[in-house]
Amino acid sequence: MITEINESIECLVHFKNAKIRPLRFLWRNRSFRVEEVTTEYKIKDGGRVFLTFAVKALGGIYELDCELESLIWRLRRIVA
Repeated sequence: MITEINESIECLVHFKNAKIRPLRFLWRNRSFRVEEVTTEYKIKDGGRVFLTFAVKALGGIYELDCELESLIWRLRRIVA
């Protein structure tokens, strides 16, 4: 089952060798530790570029988007 969320989140990330890795994110006052990044890809939407991560956290798969110009993070969906 896929649940569309599309809400802003806060995300703690690690930058290394021009790579971004989410470590933890905060959604609805709950902290989620990223156990594993399973997929990473770029999406272009008009003039905006998003870096999307599928991550494992608390027994679920969460899709996180980072809009690269503004560095605003969103929780796109939850895959259960």
